[in-house]
Amino acid sequence: MSVEAVEKLTQSDRQVPLERYFRLLEFLACYPRGLALSELVTMMMLTKGTVHRLLTAMQRSDLVTVGNGTRPRYLLSARVQRLGRLAVDSDVVATLAKPLLQDLSEKLGETCYLCRLDGTSIGSIAVSSPNDTWTGYVLPGKILQPHATAAGKAIMAFQPPEIIDAAIGAGLPAISDRTITEPKALLKEYATVRENGYATCIQEVVPELSAFAVPIHVEGIGVRYSVGILGPHSRIIHVIEQQLPRAIEGLAKAITLIIAAQRSQAE
Repeated sequence: MSVEAVEKLTQSDRQVPLERYFRLLEFLACYPRGLALSELVTMMMLTKGTVHRLLTAMQRSDLVTVGNGTRPRYLLSARVQRLGRLAVDSDVVATLAKPLLQDLSEKLGETCYLCRLDGTSIGSIAVSSPNDTWTGYVLPGKILQPHATAAGKAIMAFQPPEIIDAAIGAGLPAISDRTITEPKALLKEYATVRENGYATCIQEVVPELSAFAVPIHVEGIGVRYSVGILGPHSRIIHVIEQQLPRAIEGLAKAITLIIAAQRSQAE
């Protein structure tokens, strides 16, 4: 097939240049050891000059890199590989974690819940409770404020500065008279979370309720999940005083393995 014929077959692609970039990413994702320019030319059914220009643009945007060796091979950049690791199916994680939440909930007699970060939004994805009275505050799909809730703080405290700034920039509304509404005070609270290894919500959302949560650290993606305990203020304060927040570290480790396993399947 001549070059002219190949270009004619791909004429429609000229109207959607992003399609070409995406196809290149898909090919490179299927070949972790990389592909040579000639191989990509054949796979893309485009001219060498066209593919080279696409790859050059992708290198400038840190989407593609070139490996070492006598025969250069194009690879997905670390930035794109990290994006792939972030693509963990939260529905599967929630399903696998639910029995663990239920076991701890029955043991402590309090509501246990799992949350996940999406952008600057933190939402609950699984909950188990021996008492339906409190589940409404953390039902799956419920958005939890990063400045007021224990689960929100446990995640946001470990995010890069630009994510934290975006969350603060979105506003710190007073949900109760104990809600932190000053950026400096919130940054200090995040530092305390990092130091203690867990976050608390002491009547900051509802006067009758308090909670604590621990971050879930996953190698390669950082902290995007947290697991927490919610209940009546008088009982949760007693739990915190007994240092039980650290008692759920075993649960956090179990969920960490669940997430890591899902990530490896995605890879």
